Amino acid sequence: MTQIRVKRFDISFNEIRNGFDRKATLFCNNIIEEIKKIKLNRDFIKFPETHSAHRREFAKVILYYNHHKLIFTHNSQKRFVDNLFIVSKLIEFEIKELNEKNLTSEKFISKYQEEHVEGGKNDKKAQNNLREESFKILNLEEQDFNLENLNNNYKKLARKHHPDLNGGDTTEFTKINKAHKLLKKELE
Repeated sequence: MTQIRVKRFDISFNEIRNGFDRKATLFCNNIIEEIKKIKLNRDFIKFPETHSAHRREFAKVILYYNHHKLIFTHNSQKRFVDNLFIVSKLIEFEIKELNEKNLTSEKFISKYQEEHVEGGKNDKKAQNNLREESFKILNLEEQDFNLENLNNNYKKLARKHHPDLNGGDTTEFTKINKAHKLLKKELE
């Protein structure tokens, strides 16, 4: 059994060796049971679409809570199903903290909320500033609209600064993720 630290939680973890799709479904069902504890139902959650739970993919679960889109992701394990297990445990621990009043709704939302442009979508100056900063963060030329370059630079920087790895920097990792998300939306 392996112990990994995600956010501020220690999670005991055994690599899944068989029944990948079945176990991925089980983890999704566990998440549904957890969100019921905060009076949400299946309609308030979006699970990742994957064709095979044994593939090397990150897990991303979207939860709609108090009119906010919250995103839970993990990518340190070999398989999608293993990453989904970590996400399910993270959601479980966070909801437990929320229910025990060790975590406020505002803090919970701020930790996982999808980032929005300050000043709203119509504030062109704020959008342009964020866009320029995003190119700098990802070491890209400002007019480099190549999705492959964007993803490659993002992956290199994300590996270097991932908070679950030794020497990782949460602040830098968060900046990298925000920059990637903003620029990727433009290219898709």
